Amino acid sequence: MVLFDSDLTEKIFTNLISNAVKYSPEGESVTFKISSSTSTEKALLNKNTANDSGIKTLTFEIINTGTTIGPKEEERLFESFSSLSTKKTSFQESTGLGLSIAKELIQALDGIIQPVIRPDEVIFRVIIPFYIANPEDKSRQKESGTENHTFQYTLSELKVLDEYPAIEKTEEKRRQEQYKLVVIEDDELLKNYLVKELSGEFSVYAAKNGFEGIELVKKINPQIVVTDLMMPEQDGLEVCKQLKNNLKTSHIPIIMLSATANQSKRVASLKKGADVFIEKPFDMDFLIQQIKNLIENHENLKILYSQKYVVEPSQVVITPIDEVFFKKAVTFVENNIQNPDYDVENFVSDMATSRTLLYRKINDATGMSIKEFILDMRMKRAAQLLKESHYNISEIAAMTGFNESKYFSTCFKKHYGMTPTEFKSAYAS
Repeated sequence: MVLFDSDLTEKIFTNLISNAVKYSPEGESVTFKISSSTSTEKALLNKNTANDSGIKTLTFEIINTGTTIGPKEEERLFESFSSLSTKKTSFQESTGLGLSIAKELIQALDGIIQPVIRPDEVIFRVIIPFYIANPEDKSRQKESGTENHTFQYTLSELKVLDEYPAIEKTEEKRRQEQYKLVVIEDDELLKNYLVKELSGEFSVYAAKNGFEGIELVKKINPQIVVTDLMMPEQDGLEVCKQLKNNLKTSHIPIIMLSATANQSKRVASLKKGADVFIEKPFDMDFLIQQIKNLIENHENLKILYSQKYVVEPSQVVITPIDEVFFKKAVTFVENNIQNPDYDVENFVSDMATSRTLLYRKINDATGMSIKEFILDMRMKRAAQLLKESHYNISEIAAMTGFNESKYFSTCFKKHYGMTPTEFKSAYAS
């Protein structure tokens, strides 16, 4: 039994593993190893920590192949928003806050992180000490410095750990924790309070000003942004303006927090794209419910889209820039709906955007992949033709880009739960 902070540990390895996956080219591998630390590895820690018999040390290695980092880039590896390489196949984008945050959190646990750079392989080695839990030994806490350690709360809970059965998370709770939030707040106390309270419901990331917040949103792609209005660097109005006018982030709802009750500020926030304006001081339950409402509304839009037989871009988007994007997407697919060879690559090329961005926008709005979106439009057109025209099944299959009627019928039944013939009969009657 050791003192353990599950939240910090999850954030550390989520950042490191996602970073490894992100920069491993297709066909390469990501490996995660855990082992007891060697004496050499322990020696790298603080001397008191390494020699404390009440501490056990583990070494974690995250290894990704197919990429490497040059000496100059290695020096800046843990800087926020550093661009690491000119090679297109690896480390071509900003690392953002991932590695920087991981290092800070590891240091908060009295651990260290080391990059090991090899030809065609990058390893991040993490060494973390774990304090053996002994709730009654108060003197050892003071000697080891754990009295003010991150684990202090866990220490107090150990006494009653076995008194209560484990509470199983509900499906709703697990679903909520999948949603990511970015909190942008320059007041350190309020920022920490927001992170602490919201982390019980969602995965929360934080930034201390508008500039860092905008970069973090671009990297994290959260479901919601909660931002203060008055901040240094860039204020909340600038955050709204930049996020809502960037195709990568225009779909993300924004909640504006402000200590001013000035009506003009409220109106200005809404004009810049804020979805909700909340005055400080605010009730935390009210804020959480507003977040849940925005997420639920977004999910309902996906359901609405899936139930439409005819695609209506204005029904599945949030902002004007999104509507333009989806009208363009719908037009390209509709213009090629009879072409059986029109695939993801053709669609990406027509949209003149990156495959990643196209996937993100379509998935956020509809819950589908690019391939599923194209197929869904073919099915919607087929349903429309079955419902409103007198064409036979073979003709409709050809008109929606299928070479074989049998395969068309299989896809249609999987999509609508009935065969094309059954669907046509149901609407005919």
